[in-house]
Amino acid sequence: MKKGPNIASIDPESKLVVQLYHPRRHAWREHFVTESNGIINGLTAEGRATVQLLDMNDEDRVRMRAFLLRRGRHP
Repeated sequence: MKKGPNIASIDPESKLVVQLYHPRRHAWREHFVTESNGIINGLTAEGRATVQLLDMNDEDRVRMRAFLLRRGRHP
């Protein structure tokens, strides 16, 4: 588990400290896009910081996500 007690992180683009994406408060589609190759890109500062902190584009995760996308099994 990567998140732990973190509620904020640094946006790799702006270098500012920002709050992390919160699934109960934020809409996924406003903060992230999943590419056909399985990579998740942050669209906002919160999204970018979350992708980086949670290592959402770890090689194994991307590979599995791409596999599921090709089979229509990933949202």
